[in-house]
Amino acid sequence: MNLRLGSKYDGTPRRTVASESGFVTPEYEASSEGDDLCLALRVPGTRPGSVTVDVQGPDLVIEAAGRLGPRRSSPECRYHLRLRLGSSLDLHRTRVRVDRYAVRLLVPSTVSRTVAPTLLRVA
Repeated sequence: MNLRLGSKYDGTPRRTVASESGFVTPEYEASSEGDDLCLALRVPGTRPGSVTVDVQGPDLVIEAAGRLGPRRSSPECRYHLRLRLGSSLDLHRTRVRVDRYAVRLLVPSTVSRTVAPTLLRVA
């Protein structure tokens, strides 16, 4: 799978604004690792117990509690991100890793790597 999703986070500091619902949309990067999708969400101050990942049909919904900045004095907030990823990824087998500044997800592809290419003849 050759993904050209780009990146929503280019490394420049941005002011994050909470929506009316009280949630903040985190900045994230998407890349491919073979046929799998790798996501990295920038959520400073997040603890593993504060992250939930929910599969809703073709959508992956990630919520986390953290801080708006890397300092302990930064205000606390709730992050929310909904991504429509479709049916070519096995969302139910998503692996999640949380570190001090990011939530990293590896979403495996539903495409089998062992299937050989087949030439179809059209009559």
